[in-house]
Amino acid sequence: MNRRIIIFGGNGNLGTDLVKEFVRAGDAVIAVTRRDCDVTVAEDVQKFLAAHPADIVINATAYNAVDLAESEPGRSAAMKLNEEAPGILAREAKKIGAKFLHVSSDYVFSGDAESIHDEDTIPAPVNVYGESKLAGEVSVRKEHDAAYIVRTSRLFGVQGSSADCKPSFVTLIIQRAFTKPSIALVDEEFACPTYTADLAVAIRQLFDEAYPSGTYHLVNEDDGVTWNGFAEEIFDVLKIDPVRSTVDGATFKRPAQRAPSTIMKNTRGPKLPSRADALARFLLGPLKGGMNIVQTGIPGLFSFTSKRFGDERGWFSEALSMVALRNLGLRTDLVQINEGQSMKGVLRGLHFQAPPFGQAKIVACTAGRIHDVAVDIRKNSPTYGKHFAVELSAANGTMLCIPEGFAHGMMALEDGSRIRYHIFGASWEKSAEGGLRYDDPNLAIAWPDVGTPISANARDASWPLFSDFSSPFTETL
Repeated sequence: MNRRIIIFGGNGNLGTDLVKEFVRAGDAVIAVTRRDCDVTVAEDVQKFLAAHPADIVINATAYNAVDLAESEPGRSAAMKLNEEAPGILAREAKKIGAKFLHVSSDYVFSGDAESIHDEDTIPAPVNVYGESKLAGEVSVRKEHDAAYIVRTSRLFGVQGSSADCKPSFVTLIIQRAFTKPSIALVDEEFACPTYTADLAVAIRQLFDEAYPSGTYHLVNEDDGVTWNGFAEEIFDVLKIDPVRSTVDGATFKRPAQRAPSTIMKNTRGPKLPSRADALARFLLGPLKGGMNIVQTGIPGLFSFTSKRFGDERGWFSEALSMVALRNLGLRTDLVQINEGQSMKGVLRGLHFQAPPFGQAKIVACTAGRIHDVAVDIRKNSPTYGKHFAVELSAANGTMLCIPEGFAHGMMALEDGSRIRYHIFGASWEKSAEGGLRYDDPNLAIAWPDVGTPISANARDASWPLFSDFSSPFTETL
C-alpha cells in the first residue's frame, strides 16, 4: 500500500500485531513507544507528528489496570491516558490531515447476562476504567470528526515488548493449569474474547476497503462467554483437563464492579474469524500442526509431542518453539542445550540445582530410548516426593517438560541412546548441585529391566535418601 502509518503504543500487545500487519501490507510503519513520545503531553505529540508526516495515526495506548483505577493515583492515571491522550492524538492527527483510529473497550457497556450490545447501544460503564474509556471516545469525536473508534474485548495474543504489557488471560490460565493443584474460575461476566492478530487484520481492512469513519465493534465471532467458559475452550484446544471449580465474581472481592454482560455485536465492520479458530491458531500455530499435551498428575510437570509431517522419504517436525512456550505461559529464558549418549543400562541421576540456580528443563531423546523420571521435591507441593516416569524415544518424539523443584534422572534402554536437555533459568553451577539416590526404596522408582545391571557412577550412588533429605525448594504452589 505504501502508506505512512504511525502506531502509538506500537510495542504493546495489540500494537505489536498492528505493526506486523501493516508492514505485511507494504506500508511504512513507525511504532511509537513511551520513550519516543509522551501521548499525554500535547507539545510532544505535536512535535512528533510534525517530524513524521503520516497518512494514518492509530492509538493503541491505554491504561488498563481496571481495579487500580478505582482509587488514586490510578483514577487520575486512567483519565489522563484513556481520556486526555486520545483527544490530543485525534486533534494533532487532524491538523496534519491524517486519518485517526482509536481503540476502545467493551467496558463502556453494562447489562444483564442476556444483553448484547451493537454499535448503537448507549454506553453505561459501571467502573472508573469504563468511564475513562468512554470519556476517551467522547474526546476523539470532539477533536476529529472523521475518526474511527474500534471497541474490542478481552484481548489475547503474543505479549508485546513494552514493560507495561501483561500476559493475557489465555496465557495466565494455561500457566496455572500446568502449575497449580486446582483452579477457581468465575462463571459470570459474559464477553467476547478476541485475538490481537485477527483484530489487527480487521483494523487494516477498515482502511484498505474504505470503510467510512465511525464506531465499530471488532471481536472474534461466536457467542459471548464467561471466564470459566473461555477457560474450558482453551483447555479443549490443548486437550488438557486440570482440576477446577467455579465461583461467583464476589468471591475474589475485586475493587472494580464488573458488568454481567459486555457482549458486543459487529454489524458494520469486517468480520473476524471464530474464537475457536483464533484460539487454535494462537495456541497450536507456532508449532506447525500443533502438539499433543499430556498432564502427569503432578502440578507443573507434563509431556508433549509435536506433530510430524512425513512421507516415504522421512519426516519433519518443528520440535520446539519459543513462541509456543511463551503463549503457553512457560519459560523461554533458554540458557544452554546439553546432550549426552549412553549405553544400555546406564543410569544418570537423580539430579537438581538448588536455588538461586534452579533450572527448568525440557528433555528429549534424539536416538534410541530412555526411561525418564522426575521427582517432585517442592516441600509445599501436594505431590511432594511423588515421581512420574515416561519413555522418551527418537521414534515417539515425546518431550518431558520439567519445572524447577524436581530431581531428574534417566536410564538408557538401548545402546547409543542420546538425551538432549534444553535448560532454562540458570547455567550449570557446581556449588548448587544436588541429588537423591536413584534406588531409594522410599521413592519406589521402577527402573526397567533391560537385561544388564544398572550402571551408575559412584557419585549418583552416594546421594542422600529421601528420608534424610531437606529440600531447598519451598515455594507455595
